[in-house]
Amino acid sequence: MTTIIEAHFDEIHPELVDLTRDLHWERDPEKGVRILRTVLHSLRDLLKLDDAIAILMLLPHPMKALFIENWNTADLPSVPPEMCNFVDLIRKKAGKLAFFDFATPADTEKSIEHIFCYIQEKLDIDQVRELQRYLPAMVRPFLCLPSFAG
Repeated sequence: MTTIIEAHFDEIHPELVDLTRDLHWERDPEKGVRILRTVLHSLRDLLKLDDAIAILMLLPHPMKALFIENWNTADLPSVPPEMCNFVDLIRKKAGKLAFFDFATPADTEKSIEHIFCYIQEKLDIDQVRELQRYLPAMVRPFLCLPSFAG
């Protein structure tokens, strides 16, 4: 099923095109957006509403649209964060596209780390610390922690 963002990728969200280039997915920007969406939705779906909003406010502008896409804030987290593996959760959420977008657990980890490194590059030290505070414990290992983080 094609989303509005995918259907009007170049016209509505030129920032997403730039973002896929920044994340080195320029060969297949639609795939890059699917990967980014799956990771962001998997994260969002683990969070309490207040924590999700706090993280939303920290995201770079083009990621905000993907984070809130099709978000039903009435839904509670479906998996307790301490009870699952983030890589497995993402691959499950990707469904049939996991074979293409997240071929192996190592590919999935690389994509997650790449996305979080990109996010952190856009944040200052206080924002990185805030991001760390709101992320579930199973997601924190994917942060590219700078030497000043603590």
